[in-house]
Amino acid sequence: MASHEDGGFLHLPDSAIEALAIPPGEIADAIEAALIAKSEGRLHVTPKSALLPGGGRYMMSTLAVGDEGLTVLKTVSVSPDNPGRGLPSINGAILVLDAETGLLKSVMGANWITAHRTAALSAVVARRLADPASTSIGFVGCGVQARSHLAAFRALFPLQHVLACGRSAASRDAFCEEALALGLDARAADPEETLRGADIVVTSITLDYTVEPFLD
Repeated sequence: MASHEDGGFLHLPDSAIEALAIPPGEIADAIEAALIAKSEGRLHVTPKSALLPGGGRYMMSTLAVGDEGLTVLKTVSVSPDNPGRGLPSINGAILVLDAETGLLKSVMGANWITAHRTAALSAVVARRLADPASTSIGFVGCGVQARSHLAAFRALFPLQHVLACGRSAASRDAFCEEALALGLDARAADPEETLRGADIVVTSITLDYTVEPFLD
């Protein structure tokens, strides 16, 4: 790992970021601060751009410049065939540059940040709009985002019950097992029961243009 003094940059893989064990509430606070900064003109963010090269793959990127002196570029790729390769379907990287000089300061893994940033944004909304006494949560989609959302929402609400609806029985059952291990009552449910039976509902299905809409 090179230092800034010798012209190098800091490399932070996903494992190093995850090892920081940042509490979900702190992530939500940071997201809220970023939203406020953007509304006040202290943070500038480009619209997300996307490429669809075929085969169900798509690539997205966005750029942000704030008043902390940093320029940040995030790129994420979605590869639906990756699970068959034993790889995550969503992977990405983040480049951090000095906003004044343009010099590279850090290369970071984007997988952990993507999972928890998305959940934290949902949490920012939920702590304003959801009933603070909510005890049940439903998930449509039982992958990475379901796990990160469950962690974020457990920090905000007195959750006791989890309803899980997913296209893959294996991922759904694995998610339920993880929720049970956390001391929650968790079970599989169909879409209607999930939507009607939960105080809070999280949908986190990876974009796939081949999937027929199944929620009304």
